[in-house]
Amino acid sequence: MTLIYFCIFFRSNTMKLNFKTLTLSLAMLVLQSNVIASVDGQPIGPNINLTNASNQNTIFARDSNPAWLGNYQKKDGNYGAGLDLNFYLEESQMESFIDDLEDGMDAIDNKGTDGIDNAVATTEKMIKDINTAFGNNKDAFLSIKASISIPIVLESSKLYGGWSIKQSTHLVGKFNALQTAPGTFDGKVALEKLVADAEAKILANAAQDLIDLTQQLGRAPSAQELKDHTTKKYMPDTEDILDEITTNAGFGLMYGKSSELAIGYGRRVDNLLKIKLAKKQKIKAGVRLKILKSSYNQSIIGIDEYMRASAKGDDVGDKMKDDVKDLEEDHNDTTIGIDIGGQFQTDKYQAGAILRNLNSPSIPIHNTSNSATGFGAVADKEIELKPQLSIDGAYYMTKNKMFVLAGSLDLNKTENLSNDESQWIKLGASYNVPKKSAWYYSFVPDVRTSYSKNMAGSKMSLIGFGLTFGVLNLDLATGKDDDKQAYSGSLGLEFFF
Repeated sequence: MTLIYFCIFFRSNTMKLNFKTLTLSLAMLVLQSNVIASVDGQPIGPNINLTNASNQNTIFARDSNPAWLGNYQKKDGNYGAGLDLNFYLEESQMESFIDDLEDGMDAIDNKGTDGIDNAVATTEKMIKDINTAFGNNKDAFLSIKASISIPIVLESSKLYGGWSIKQSTHLVGKFNALQTAPGTFDGKVALEKLVADAEAKILANAAQDLIDLTQQLGRAPSAQELKDHTTKKYMPDTEDILDEITTNAGFGLMYGKSSELAIGYGRRVDNLLKIKLAKKQKIKAGVRLKILKSSYNQSIIGIDEYMRASAKGDDVGDKMKDDVKDLEEDHNDTTIGIDIGGQFQTDKYQAGAILRNLNSPSIPIHNTSNSATGFGAVADKEIELKPQLSIDGAYYMTKNKMFVLAGSLDLNKTENLSNDESQWIKLGASYNVPKKSAWYYSFVPDVRTSYSKNMAGSKMSLIGFGLTFGVLNLDLATGKDDDKQAYSGSLGLEFFF
């Protein structure tokens, strides 16, 4: 795996930031991995717009509720396979955070040479701007997720129901701003301390400085020349003043990768349990076992040392590279998750429920930080995938199920693979071309649209649209609200026969 270091969004000699290059860097970090999930219920494929309600028109419906397995439409069963590439990007307050932070960093670029008074003024402005950046944008973050999924479905009465096997990989990159308390700097105290230290050094080295300057000039220096020489040598400048600040601020970086094998089984149970139902009604149940191998690393990087390096003209990019390279460190943490689901179906509607991760699996987060040790209290130790109960339903507006209204609702919040709070409500409508129709229908795509909202965490809302042309699926969703935005997309193939 080639790590595209976050340092490319730092200018080589300053702490200048850029939101577009930061996003690109984080995306490249995620996508450059060489590993091949929907562990947290994030929809894949057409489910982005079909909601988490099962739908007979896509193989990816089995990824929502395992109870849908075994719902074969053909007498001799259904068999299929698919491939899906999925991404999700969400950010909040990043533009304003970086703009405010740059104001503080500009103070370093524009520092004058008027002596220590100017150095104190420069540092006072810097700490004020940094406190503004972190105070006004305390929830600033950027999160990018990508996944590759390959599902295989086998549904037949000969198999006593339906079986699914899915191999997938989930990749996560995340940046967030951290400040445990407002930064502090007392210019008067710092100035008095540094001047006192400088005067002590001048006094202690007076004889040697006189000898050095005499050799340099080739004659005895005047009193003013000696004073100018020692002032320049020992009196503090911006770099020294910066050593006296405390920002309590830094950046949190997280990179995770997980490989998941999910095995599901579902079947009709009303006849098995001898439950009497009306004609065309049935009850189904399903279970899914998920085996997840993961490697999650985080690094928390204090901003103080980067400001000092910038003031000295050091290459800040190289310094950050050293701090984040340990995000590449591989671990082999194994986690097992279990989902169970049930559905009631008729020829006009269906209703279901699924309990994801009923055994509360957790994913360790390894802290690779070698700086900003004061942030230990706010560093995440693990991602706990708490049990989440969701309900879903669909209404078939026509007998051939061409027009479908669907929705799903998470009844409680949990954490997703980005360690963000997740609790979604989703509504969708779709038109599906009849499977047995005239030849010219082959030129008509399936069409779907949706509205979804995360009721926890970022509270983000998205509007989505999707198409299916034959075996090709394309789904997109986007949302923007004040200083936050999100994008979701999926491109995939599926073969079902």
